[in-house]
Amino acid sequence: MRWSKILGICFDTGHHSYAGFDPVTFMKKHISRINYMHFKDIDPKIKASVLANRTGFYDACGEGIFCNLGDGNVDFPAVRQLLLDTGFNGWCTVEQDCDPSGDTSPVDDAKLNRAYLQSIGF
Repeated sequence: MRWSKILGICFDTGHHSYAGFDPVTFMKKHISRINYMHFKDIDPKIKASVLANRTGFYDACGEGIFCNLGDGNVDFPAVRQLLLDTGFNGWCTVEQDCDPSGDTSPVDDAKLNRAYLQSIGF
């Protein structure tokens, strides 16, 4: 049996975008292997600064590179449509890597992320 038939992918939209790729393009090509999703968004302005300054990952998190869903460059309406079109039946987790000692409110972020997802039909 080919490994691609037995090895699933936990796909993270934010990390994929952070690496310079388009999550939707990847999903279209590999949706049959994706069985778990991490929904995460990337602030394009902070990403540009982080890349220009060669900022480390944890410092980038502290700067807010992972923003609330809908505030970044991940096309979540397209992600949603692709999941619907392909009959995706795996789990999706909303995730936001941030510096817990920074100026963040996980509860407020969770509420905003939930409201955004509802606004696009999730």
